[in-house]
Amino acid sequence: MFLLAASIVSGQNNPDNLFLSSGSEIVVDVLPGNDIFYSHPIKKGISIYNLAEVFQLKADNLFAFNKLNPAQPINEGKIVKIPLNKDYLIFEKVKLNKLLKYLPIFYKVNKSETIYRISKQYLGIETSTLLLLNNKNSNDLRVGEMLLIGWWAVPDKNLKRNQTVNNTLSPLIMPSLKNEDVGETVKADSLKNINSIPIVKYYLSDVVGWWDKNASGSKSYYVLHDEARPGSTMDIYNPMFRNHIKAKVIGKIPQDTYGQDIGIIISPAIARDLGILDIRYMVNIKYEK
Repeated sequence: MFLLAASIVSGQNNPDNLFLSSGSEIVVDVLPGNDIFYSHPIKKGISIYNLAEVFQLKADNLFAFNKLNPAQPINEGKIVKIPLNKDYLIFEKVKLNKLLKYLPIFYKVNKSETIYRISKQYLGIETSTLLLLNNKNSNDLRVGEMLLIGWWAVPDKNLKRNQTVNNTLSPLIMPSLKNEDVGETVKADSLKNINSIPIVKYYLSDVVGWWDKNASGSKSYYVLHDEARPGSTMDIYNPMFRNHIKAKVIGKIPQDTYGQDIGIIISPAIARDLGILDIRYMVNIKYEK
């Protein structure tokens, strides 16, 4: 689904001003696996590096996520997808801090979606929290309705290193601070938050894969992939039937065994439960390096 950005005004090479004009807000959508993402067009004064800074991502990861070559220029108007870490969203207005600037995040309701699905599956919060955010007294939704789903804190370069935010340091604002940087104002819980930033996930679409129809009927979900971290979990999505399965990465694809275009090998159990009949297929994947 295509995503529209509302009321965005760019600043010249200043990420703090990219979104923070009066009335700025962004609208997000969901990827297979219920991960939230935002789409933004490349314009004069806005680059991958600006967007990566605002949304607390590594620029290299954002290039990879959008299958872009950092060495090549990006045409103006190119839509860039930006994954948002749900752990950094603030869902309660009372938790907003006056020292920081925030972007309100909205979600546009699609057909057949419910309050339960959006709150529980997309956001991981209680339905009552989402209802309170939007001053709603019932679970009724209409197609096209804009739901406020939270706020995103924009990094502030001017925030002094010895300042605290409600006596805690947010990994979103200052992810690299150590105890000696901020003196005795840092609590132990704050340092835990700084060191527990989630592992970055990578998304690839239209990955060509293969599976062995003659293999024994194992019920295990396992996958071979050259970049995914062995022992991690990969989410495999079949766009034809719109279903997905989580599987364990057990190793890399053997060299000189399959065609050069083969990017993933799945077990027969995955193929069966995803409805994949042909030995060659295309899937979307999410994985950790």
